[in-house]
Amino acid sequence: MGKGEIKRKVIHFTCTLIPVGIHHLPIDLSRKILISLLLVAIVVEVARRTLPFFRDLFMRFFGGMLRDYEVRGITGATYLLLSAAFVTFLFSKNIAVLSLLFLTVGDASATVFGRARGRKKIYKDKTLEGTAAFFLTSLLVALALRYEP
Repeated sequence: MGKGEIKRKVIHFTCTLIPVGIHHLPIDLSRKILISLLLVAIVVEVARRTLPFFRDLFMRFFGGMLRDYEVRGITGATYLLLSAAFVTFLFSKNIAVLSLLFLTVGDASATVFGRARGRKKIYKDKTLEGTAAFFLTSLLVALALRYEP
């Protein structure tokens, strides 16, 4: 796993602050913060496509962490913020928190474990071991939080 991938996973784990914030803050405030962050992300996405100086600056700081498809497309960070905003409007606070923890913690653990121990490929670069790590991590998160449905 390269430096860029490690930084990317550190950011994934850091993104657990989003569901933690949703859990601890009033839902209306959480929504306002998420919409504000999403708007900033959209401005960054537009700026990196239209302003060469900004694109160069963005790539200098984040280029090593981007997947190939993110260089020309939308970054995972923007999709994460979009998803976080949507789940707070579509589902209960508990479901929003759980789903975002599954995304942030589960995905990062799947990648780390799948790349370190993954042997059986099930789809492209996905492994059975990484998928199992995602499932078990998400299950542990759900059991630890014990939210009522």
